Amino acid sequence: MKGTAMLGVSILALSLAGIGNAQTVKFKTVDIPGSEQTVLAGLNNSNVTVGDYIDSSGVQHGMMIQGTLVTNIDDPNGVGTTVCEGINSYGVIVGFYVNSSGVSVGFVYRNGTFRDVLPFGSSSSVVDTINDNGAFAGTYLDANTGVENGFYGPSGNFVSISVSGSTATDSVVNNNAGLLVITWVDSSANEEASLYNPRIQTFTTINVPGATSSFGDFINNKNQVAYAWLDASGNFHGAVGNLSGKLTTFDDSDRTQTSPSAINDAGLIAGLFLPTGDTLPQGFFARK
Repeated sequence: MKGTAMLGVSILALSLAGIGNAQTVKFKTVDIPGSEQTVLAGLNNSNVTVGDYIDSSGVQHGMMIQGTLVTNIDDPNGVGTTVCEGINSYGVIVGFYVNSSGVSVGFVYRNGTFRDVLPFGSSSSVVDTINDNGAFAGTYLDANTGVENGFYGPSGNFVSISVSGSTATDSVVNNNAGLLVITWVDSSANEEASLYNPRIQTFTTINVPGATSSFGDFINNKNQVAYAWLDASGNFHGAVGNLSGKLTTFDDSDRTQTSPSAINDAGLIAGLFLPTGDTLPQGFFARK
């Protein structure tokens, strides 16, 4: 099912604080008319974003935003839930839907057609990103162990991946160079982020310093990583870092639970936050 609507946004100021002086960026709150909540998840270099929203009937729609135009991207096999997670430069969208058995099934959406993505014969999966070379990254449920593992690669040639010592894999994202950022659960039930280079097959921990959990949600083609991270009080904050170790953290002073989901090569950030006094998230765009 596809539909369109116009998008309303309000512009606020976002305080970006890290090593050095605090900075101010433009911050746009995404407000889809009639929605109960909005989540922005993926973003490409044309500033087209994807994610999901919940309407007044409780239906969770996948959606794409181009400028002020919102288009529903709903998998016909979904039963009340479609979530778009990533979009590449060619407009190919990936994500997951929930089927009639209540199971998440990954999909790729191209030229008006949906196709399931279920690596290694799994019954359950989520596709987090697809790069411009057509390589997927995401997670799947291992039918033999019952553990969530990661996967990456082109369709028909997937590679399974998990970090040694992990109890589950939360997400796997990739960029055009094929670098992967894996968010995984350690033995203490905290999330950690690792960088993986398939060419040399090495894992490098890239957690946010001082965080109890680090979610490496996106890596762009400049090797910048967008993080959501948890402090000791259980509050979410945002961060952007590069592979040289430079990291900037940020929060919106008028909101709580800031969680970036993506950053494109021009530095535009997309994500979600929890409005003060509210229990449902809204989306945001941010830029220095």
